[in-house]
Amino acid sequence: MAELGHTLLLSDDWDLMLDSGGNIRTATGAYGIAQNVANRVRLFTNDAYYDPDRGIPHFVVDLGQKVNERLVTAEIERAAVSEPGVVSAELVELSLTDTDDVQTDRVLTGDLRLVTETEEVVDVAI
Repeated sequence: MAELGHTLLLSDDWDLMLDSGGNIRTATGAYGIAQNVANRVRLFTNDAYYDPDRGIPHFVVDLGQKVNERLVTAEIERAAVSEPGVVSAELVELSLTDTDDVQTDRVLTGDLRLVTETEEVVDVAI
């Protein structure tokens, strides 16, 4: 059985990182789970070739239309708890830089609090 939260370790700008031997670094445990959750929340449905249902239906939920914060919150929390090792997820903050024109650039950010199977509490910036 694969270790929960085992994933490639990404830098702050979401790039692969190498160890001193030139091997790709990995993350495990709560940090790996948090990184996997951050990936799930950023993933659009139909973008994962082998698992198109994975992710959030951003095109339906929040792109090109007025954002329904309750719906976005529910989708983010649903995506988070679908990650193996996550027992619960709560979006404790959601922020949208928006204009009256829904066709202009908008940025959705927030803070997501996870509880893992090992009862660790992890905060994930999204």
